[in-house]
Amino acid sequence: NFALNGMTPIDFENQLKILSKKFNFLSSNDIVAAIKDQKPIKKNSAIVTFDDGLREQYDYALPILKKNKIAAIFYVNTQPLSENKVSEVHKIHLLRSTLNDVQFKKEIINKISLQKFNEYIDDTTQINNQYKYDNKDTAILKYILNFKLSFNERRELLDYLFKKHIKTSEKEISQKLYMNPYMLKKLADCNYLGTHCHEHLPMESLNDVGIYKQILNSLDYFKSIDIFNINSISYPYGGYSAVSKRVANIAKDLGIIFGFTMERALNSNLNNPLLFARFSNDDLPGGKHSNWRLEQVPNELPKAKWFNC
Repeated sequence: NFALNGMTPIDFENQLKILSKKFNFLSSNDIVAAIKDQKPIKKNSAIVTFDDGLREQYDYALPILKKNKIAAIFYVNTQPLSENKVSEVHKIHLLRSTLNDVQFKKEIINKISLQKFNEYIDDTTQINNQYKYDNKDTAILKYILNFKLSFNERRELLDYLFKKHIKTSEKEISQKLYMNPYMLKKLADCNYLGTHCHEHLPMESLNDVGIYKQILNSLDYFKSIDIFNINSISYPYGGYSAVSKRVANIAKDLGIIFGFTMERALNSNLNNPLLFARFSNDDLPGGKHSNWRLEQVPNELPKAKWFNC
C-alpha cells in the first residue's frame, strides 16, 4: 500500500474537536452564497480543505467529517487519474522515503552540477518561507526540485530516479495512491470537490496559455466523468512565488468563483475571493507545529496581506 499520511485519523478528529470550540465550519455552498451576497458568513468561520486527491483522504478523513457533520473541499489533481501517473511532488515524497537527503542531493548535483546547485540556494528567505517546517537540508532539496529546476530537468531527473529506486510500476502506485472516479463523483455529489489543476505545478512559473490549459484540462477531465459543479481551486504549492493575481484572473475566466493560496493567515473579508489565505493544519491548535494556543485563536492569528484581502 502507498500513502502519504500527514496525521493520524485520531489526531485529525481531535483537532476538529479543538477547532470547533472556536470556529463555525462552513461548506463550499456557504462561501459561494456569501460571495454572491445571498447569505453572510458567520464570524469566526472556517472550512476544511485537502489537497492532491489522495485516496487516504477519502478512506480516513471523509468518514470522520461525516461523523462530525463537518463539510470540506477536496482539491484534486487530475493527471494521476487521466494518465495513471504519479504527480512529481509525490514522486519526491516517495523517493525521499527511499533515499536520505545526502543521497538525494548527490543525485541532483550529478544532474545539474555543484556550481548550479549552490547558485540555486542563495535565496534562503524564500526557502525558509516555503518550507518552514522542514529541516535545512530537506527544505533546500524541495526548493530546488519544485522551484529551480526547469520542468524538463525535473521530469527527467525524477523519472530516472523513480525507475532506479522504486520497484513498483508508476501505474500501480497511481491507482493505489489517488482517489478513483467513483470517489470523485461521491465527493461532487456533496459539493465537496475542487480543482488542484491538472498537474501539480507552480502556476506562476507558466505563461498564460500554460495556466489556462492546466485549469481547463482538469475541468475537462471532471466533465468527462459527469462532474460539472467545480467552482473553486487550490493553487499547487500556493506560495507567493507560485500564485498571483494573473493566475487568479485566468481561473476566474474559466468559471472559478473562489480559490486558496498557502498564505498562512485569516481572511478579513471577501474582497479577493480567488486569493484566499488559509492555514496548514500544522499551524493551528492540535497541529504538529502549532504556533498558537487555543485561547489565542482567532484574535491573535495574522491577517491576510499578500493580495490585500
